[in-house]
Order: sequence, then structure tokens, then C-alpha cells
Amino acid sequence: MKQKIIVIWIINSLIIQLMIATTSMTETVNKPLMLEKPDLRNLGTGFPYAEAGLSVYIQVETLTAIEMNNTLKAFSSILESNSEYTLGNVDNFNIYVSFSGWIIAYLSKNTPSIIFADLLNSYLTCVLKNPINKVLNFINKNGEYKYFHFQYPDANLMIIISDTTSTSNDYLYIELPNEYTYYEASYSIAQSSTSCKGILKVDDNQIKILDSNLKGYGFYDLTTTLRPDVVHIISIENSNTSGTVYGKTAIIYKK
Repeated sequence: MKQKIIVIWIINSLIIQLMIATTSMTETVNKPLMLEKPDLRNLGTGFPYAEAGLSVYIQVETLTAIEMNNTLKAFSSILESNSEYTLGNVDNFNIYVSFSGWIIAYLSKNTPSIIFADLLNSYLTCVLKNPINKVLNFINKNGEYKYFHFQYPDANLMIIISDTTSTSNDYLYIELPNEYTYYEASYSIAQSSTSCKGILKVDDNQIKILDSNLKGYGFYDLTTTLRPDVVHIISIENSNTSGTVYGKTAIIYKK
């Protein structure tokens, strides 16, 4: 059985990998994403600041009345709509569109941030971009995607670690330096079919096990389970050795 060993430190917003010992790496450590606060003065009064968590947003030029009306075609359901903004749901995600050009897709407060990614994928694919793209299709505009966590406005970085296993267990060592401020660490584990039996562990403590469910997610406890300044072992297993199991970890922090 091949084993993959990675030691990871977050140093100056970069990931340093040491002790790699494998011929078939399946871990992906993505470049940290900047969390950038939007100009809240121009965001408008309709945005539900107190209810939002991790968000993806863009700003385009001011929308015309016709364009605002066209954006309604993207919505699956609408909570509020007026001449200034529309708040509702697009493909099961919260979204806010304003006359001033803000388009924000967001997770609800206290939702694990890892849900912003495609859980059934070994790469980082941001599914929160999908509802924004759907809105943009109706107004023929585009913009630069940015990220922000409304629940943790002081956080300025997010990093995602992905792992995949098909016929064995994979694990990595991770240490979070104590000099940074950590706001959230969340996890996901997903499996390609119910023939798998995905298991997520930290330091031999079982965090999540999948039986008939294809996906599971939640929070790590940063005071115990993933305490900073301690080397931890995160592992994913496929006890049925059939299909593929995907594991992801998201860390929200301030450098």
C-alpha cells in the first residue's frame, strides 16, 4: 500500500511541503485565496450582512432598469426585489444583485466554508461562482471574482487542501503556526458512490464516516482537534476499496 506523507506549514501565505514520499501524489495544496472586503459604503442597505458567511462577489458597472429586470430570469426564488436590489436564490445558493453593480453569492452564517467548493472533485472548483455566472449570462457582463467572509471580516486568507484515495488510505501531517489568527477550519468528505465507505480522521480520532450518504462536512475544533502549533495527522480512508473518496480542508485565517 502506497502512503503519502506531507508536512505542511503556512508560512508567509505560502505552502511549504516537506517529506514527500510517494510515486503517486493525490494531495493538492492550493495557493491561498485572498479575502478582500468589498466597499461596504456602496454595497447598499439590502444586503443581509448579519446572515452571511463566506462569499464570492464581483462588481460591474451600474445596471440599467432593463438589466436589473433581466437578472430576475436567473433566480430560482426571490425573497426581496425592488429598484435597488434583488435578494434570493439561484441554484440553491444565496445571491444578491444590486442596481449599483454588486453581484454576491454567499453561504449562510455558521456554514462550513468548504461548501463553496465542489466536494466531488480532486481539484478546487468554486461552485459559488456558478450562480454569479448564471446572472451574468442575462446581462452580458463580466468582472473579477473576489472572496470575503462576512462572519470573519478580519480574516484575509483562506487555504484549501484536497486529497483523494481509491484503494487505500492517504494521510498528511499539518501544523498551523501559532503566530497567525485562525477563525475557522472546516472539512468535507465525499465519495463517488455508495459502494465506497469514506472515513475522515484526525490523529486517529474519527471525524466523519460515510455509509449511504455521498457527502459530509462540518467544522474542526481549533482548540482541540486541529489546535495550532501541534503537528496533526489528517487521513481519509476508503474501507471498501471501491470507488473514490475525496477529502478537503478549508482554513480561514489572518496573517
